[in-house]
Amino acid sequence: MFLSYQVLPDYNYYTSGGYDKPNAILGVHKDYLLVTDQWTSIPNVDSAQIQKWIRTIDPQDRRPGHNYLAYYILDPEGKQVGFWYSIQNYTVVKFLEENKIEVYTPDLIQPGDGYDGNGGRMRIKLR
Repeated sequence: MFLSYQVLPDYNYYTSGGYDKPNAILGVHKDYLLVTDQWTSIPNVDSAQIQKWIRTIDPQDRRPGHNYLAYYILDPEGKQVGFWYSIQNYTVVKFLEENKIEVYTPDLIQPGDGYDGNGGRMRIKLR
């Protein structure tokens, strides 16, 4: 879905970590309301925008081990209600009453980002 730059019309799109270089892209089915102050709603997402995000955050020349991963978000009955695309391979999803959903954002770190306290870069190790 992401690598074909497909936009699902029944989903609302959100980003975390910035519009131009998000550290995650989230889609939530329109039957659900995302409860958050951490995700930024992105209206009118099109295939060109998805392509730009993917090419920016997950370029073909990335270092091994720094791949972005896509996951479906399933409700307690196993129905797909969302999707997640991030370098972080886990998150917390809470299903609240009245079709509300809460999805935690990933750590706000991009591959290779980091600060060693001496003004230089350090390698981030995700566990």
